[in-house]
Amino acid sequence: MRARWGALFAGEVDPLVYAALRIGVATLVLVRIADWTAPLLSLDHHGWVRGLDHAPSDDPAAAPALHMPLLGGLPSAHSTFAAALAWARAPLAVLVLLGLRPRPAALALGVSGYLLMALDASRYFHHLHLLWLSCGLVALTPCDARLSLWPRRLAGAPRWPLTLWRFQALVIYAAAGLAKLDPRWLDGTSLRAIAERYPFEGALWDAGLGAVGHAGMAIAIAAWELALVPLLAWRRTRLVGAALGLALHVVLDSTTMVSTFGASMALFLVTFLPWEVSRAPRPADRTAT
Repeated sequence: MRARWGALFAGEVDPLVYAALRIGVATLVLVRIADWTAPLLSLDHHGWVRGLDHAPSDDPAAAPALHMPLLGGLPSAHSTFAAALAWARAPLAVLVLLGLRPRPAALALGVSGYLLMALDASRYFHHLHLLWLSCGLVALTPCDARLSLWPRRLAGAPRWPLTLWRFQALVIYAAAGLAKLDPRWLDGTSLRAIAERYPFEGALWDAGLGAVGHAGMAIAIAAWELALVPLLAWRRTRLVGAALGLALHVVLDSTTMVSTFGASMALFLVTFLPWEVSRAPRPADRTAT
């Protein structure tokens, strides 16, 4: 058990991976919260309110599924407190991007994002949950190299934060795949309903639908997601898993609007590249052996 634990969490990795994750997450936050990106990246389906992340429900006549705020006693989503949280995200993301106290800034950024969602729970988005969760993971990583993607290479960085990133990616794919092991999904009913409500289009969608129909597409998506878990977990197949995972998100992004979800998952897939550092034994070690 101790050896297995050490194989997962002990050792060192190239610190470049943590700098890349820090810069990638900060960039995604700035893209997601900036008003000017809405028309540029076709993210207007969220109906952004200036300075806030929230959007009205899909059906304005329908009652919200969750109460606002999520917990009693929290301020309104349109309060001064909410506005302060919303506007604080940009400078915090810039600090993370530049590597200026990035770990406390990333923690504050994640907390701000989750508080905003708690103030308006009916406007929850999965991709935002993933984005703020990624900020929390950045807060755990040794990513303090400033003003540059390239950290100092005097020593390797600890491996355990990278393992946490990898575990989170496996949880996402496993949860997504297992949730689809439902008769209503596997027979194509749920996918057909989703496609009728949201814009699904593109050559890949049309080709798949023409070849296997909604049921075949639904089964393929579930199998694809579930297959990524063992492929990414096993060291020998990680590169194959990372390539297939990236292909999955390219297909999804080319078929429908998923906001920054695909880019976030691409960052998680980067963690499965061979970042481990193998250190040669010191002369004293070789003498002892």
